[in-house]
Amino acid sequence: MIRKCAFCGDKLSKTRQNRSFCSATCTQVANFILNRAGLLVRMAVAQGAIPNAKRLICSGCGRRAFAYDHRDYTKPFLIKPVCRECNGKLGPGRFGTDAQRTNMIKRYYAAKENRRGGGNARV
Repeated sequence: MIRKCAFCGDKLSKTRQNRSFCSATCTQVANFILNRAGLLVRMAVAQGAIPNAKRLICSGCGRRAFAYDHRDYTKPFLIKPVCRECNGKLGPGRFGTDAQRTNMIKRYYAAKENRRGGGNARV
């Protein structure tokens, strides 16, 4: 079975078959998108805009939820509460369309440049 990169969809090389991403760049950008989606949800919970997932029931089985599940990490508020078991069954979410991935790559590099102090790029 040919494994593909979870971010860009390219074929994984033989040396990367035990990984999810084809390159360090895909890994870094995917982690940026994942962390951004999680941070936005945590901020919304802290501000009271959405309830803590642990206070809700799982949308899959009706048990107590553990966390919010993102089916598409480029849409951070398109979420549903799930228990650990259902979250595992659902597997990883998507990273959006080609255009959304391209936009997130630009955001990643703009944020990276800002951390270096090299500009006023907006993230």
